[in-house]
Amino acid sequence: MNNRNLQEIEEQGLPGRWSVLLSEGVLAIVFGIIILAWPGISLLLLVTLFGIYAIVDGISAIWLGITGKRSFLFMLVIGIIGVGAGLVVLAWPGPTLFALLVIMAVWAIGKGLVQIVSAVSRRQEENSWLVGVAGTLSLIFGVLLLAWPITGLLVLVMLTGLYLILFGITLAFMSIQLKHTGEARAR
Repeated sequence: MNNRNLQEIEEQGLPGRWSVLLSEGVLAIVFGIIILAWPGISLLLLVTLFGIYAIVDGISAIWLGITGKRSFLFMLVIGIIGVGAGLVVLAWPGPTLFALLVIMAVWAIGKGLVQIVSAVSRRQEENSWLVGVAGTLSLIFGVLLLAWPITGLLVLVMLTGLYLILFGITLAFMSIQLKHTGEARAR
């Protein structure tokens, strides 16, 4: 990594925000494991878990956008999509059971597209590929849900669990990279 990239990272405050990404990643992994460990979980509980996760994810994205000097618009869009999806799901959990499939798909596709655009626009930065991986996972997840809506309801629990674990691992890895970048800069 060259000095220019380190200076940009320091100016953005990214190394100091690694813990927010790690927290989001761990939360995603925990939710994913819970869902996979108890596949018989009611879809109503899944609706509630998704609503909470989407709100936390959205707030996290908004916080990262507010505290950074770049990518504010990308993070704000991701945050609004997440908080909005979560609030809708929590406000009407019963009637939105089937709609959850569409809401989750739109949320994942929207988040994935924004992350991919962000990764491409920052492709010269180290580790920007991780944002692209996270975006690609989100995009694939959303497209699969829309492609097979009836089957999607039947496998929603398993897909959601797997998605959350993979996405959480990606975020955790990205946060560790940011932490090490900040520690290297501090030396």
